[in-house]
Amino acid sequence: MKITKLLLVMALAGSSLNQASAQNASSAPAARHVGDGVRSIGDSDRYVAMPEDNRPKAFKPKASLVSNSQMLDMEMLAPSASGDCGSGSGICNSGSCGSGCGSSGLVSGCGNKSTEYWMNMESLLWFGQRRHSPTLITTANQGVLPVAGDPGVTGQFGGPDGTPTGLLTGYSLSGGKYLDSCQKIAVGGRVFGVFQNSQTRTVTSDGTTSVGIPFYNTGINAEDAYLVAFNTGAVPVSAGTVTARTDLNMIGAEASGYFLLGRSSDHRVDLVSGYTYNKLKDSTTLVSSTTDQFTGNLIPDGTVFQTNDLFETANNFHGAHIGMLSSVIHKRVTLSTLAKVSFGSMNQTASVRGFTTQDFNGTATFPGGILTQQSNITEFSRNTFAFLPEMRVKMGYSVSECIQLTVGYSFMYWSSVALSGNQIDHTVDFSQALGGAASTRPAFSFADSGYWMHGVDLGLSMNY
Repeated sequence: MKITKLLLVMALAGSSLNQASAQNASSAPAARHVGDGVRSIGDSDRYVAMPEDNRPKAFKPKASLVSNSQMLDMEMLAPSASGDCGSGSGICNSGSCGSGCGSSGLVSGCGNKSTEYWMNMESLLWFGQRRHSPTLITTANQGVLPVAGDPGVTGQFGGPDGTPTGLLTGYSLSGGKYLDSCQKIAVGGRVFGVFQNSQTRTVTSDGTTSVGIPFYNTGINAEDAYLVAFNTGAVPVSAGTVTARTDLNMIGAEASGYFLLGRSSDHRVDLVSGYTYNKLKDSTTLVSSTTDQFTGNLIPDGTVFQTNDLFETANNFHGAHIGMLSSVIHKRVTLSTLAKVSFGSMNQTASVRGFTTQDFNGTATFPGGILTQQSNITEFSRNTFAFLPEMRVKMGYSVSECIQLTVGYSFMYWSSVALSGNQIDHTVDFSQALGGAASTRPAFSFADSGYWMHGVDLGLSMNY
């Protein structure tokens, strides 16, 4: 019986304390009404100031983070689509969504309205890492053999310094939609790429300038050159044209989910995760047309030889990505940063093809060019693990409530790609072209490497 009475008293005391705490929290001034709870003689409508809290600091309650509109919205640390967050019209109720609701979404909002969709259109002005290959074209003064490395001989394409990509122009289109009016969860997609960037070098000569395609000749065990155009100064040997060309293009596509981690009135941080597809293609082409002018050899004067060498690679990536997106808004200006990494399977393919045509009283075609022979003409494919880090920094300026002009910087890296120049072997045994014994040079030896691109993005963002 005593235990029952004790529990009853404790329950009534707890109920009284909870009631007093609720009244104290809801009252405007920091005071209490005399006579709250049970009326007694002498109670009036007077308010009496609460006594000073002299407890040690460790025993005092800490200020609430949620009550400060400039502090982190702790409710957003656990994104959820549940709860009353507006009427469903797209207007976010800041009282239920937390501080800063609607003011700092993935992109800036339209005035006081919480945006539901966004779309970004950008022009890409990028540059890529130099691509390496053996020297493919050499020139020299008349009478000087265009052998790579000899005095007076100049490399015109390829070589130790690599081939610059020049300006890589492309486009990016992205967009998305929030799945709840509190802007906690969103889905989006992006398609982007740089298309058909070409670097070309063409040299034509009647022999007054020596022009050659350099290679290491196993027949003499020394550096040599195929004479596209040559004149000894007294005897014409050949005249012609040679063109070296590289082509690079890249396309990517993404599907992402955005999950709000935290935000304040002018800042938010989102987790980004989803699927990535990327394709990087690269090719190197070497084409020559040479007219034989040397009298006394076994080749009739005026015979035209056309050689074609093609080295082509393609890299197809499928994987997942994860990263962090942060955005800050101050008046009309928005600053956003994205850091993410994709990881998955890279399918690498390489193709080596070549042929030579001879035109004199009819046309004949033979397999192999100069740097492509039967020993290395092939098709090759393999799968390997790769990762693609990406970083973007973007600044936007709102020209109207729902339109922004943006400028940014992007950096992308491929950990493992096959590039065409890396598949070229410049050591050649021409005996196989003449019907001799089978040779192993030039050899096909698959090689891959890392590669990067970076540049400026100019765009337009629309929110609605």
